[in-house]
Amino acid sequence: MKNLTPNGKKILNYYSKSVLKSKIKDEEYDNLIKESLQGLYDISLKMVDLDPGDCISRSVMIQGPPNFKRLNGLEFKIKKGKDNLLRFLPLGITIYNFTDHSLTAYQCMFDPTTSNALNEATYEYFYNDIVSFETVTESGSLIDNDWKDKIIKKIPVLKSVIDTGKIIQYDDTQKFVLTTKGGTRLSVTLTEAILKEATDGGDVFSLSEAHKSISVVRRIVRDKKSYTHE
Repeated sequence: MKNLTPNGKKILNYYSKSVLKSKIKDEEYDNLIKESLQGLYDISLKMVDLDPGDCISRSVMIQGPPNFKRLNGLEFKIKKGKDNLLRFLPLGITIYNFTDHSLTAYQCMFDPTTSNALNEATYEYFYNDIVSFETVTESGSLIDNDWKDKIIKKIPVLKSVIDTGKIIQYDDTQKFVLTTKGGTRLSVTLTEAILKEATDGGDVFSLSEAHKSISVVRRIVRDKKSYTHE
């Protein structure tokens, strides 16, 4: 049994198919998720040896789907709410922090039912080394020997979208990508195309908050690059 947080059981029950379990509404679920994420801001600073006073702006968080390549046994859950928006566990989290000279990024796979942050990684980029931010849509295919194919077969709700040996085309995976002068790329997945297939399509990803966050990141980096060139 997982060591659940005080709200962890409510979050977990949201995904239950049992009619015997009390389930919270979409809005309450979203509020609990926001509450559970607050502790990650401090972690994102500690991981790169920063204090709040070192930062010139508030931290910026982007939530996205989990990195299936790095689930590593984590239990995956997915549900489309009554508002037609997709919710899932765990969460792919990226937090940007901004100092006078550099942008730092913290990424993890976050389980809000336990408040465990897994597969953590940190990055630091000097503003003048950043050459672009792009929001891109990627296309591709899933085939029998593809890593996604192998992982998705282990997730019951996704099995129906995989036909062994059949090529499945997709063209709706969105990413926010930072690129440096040296060609380094930091990618943040905003949507995962295969999840739309698993939930009968529709407007399953809420991207309004992500786009607001992306606009803030772009503005801060653009302003700092302009200032350093004056």
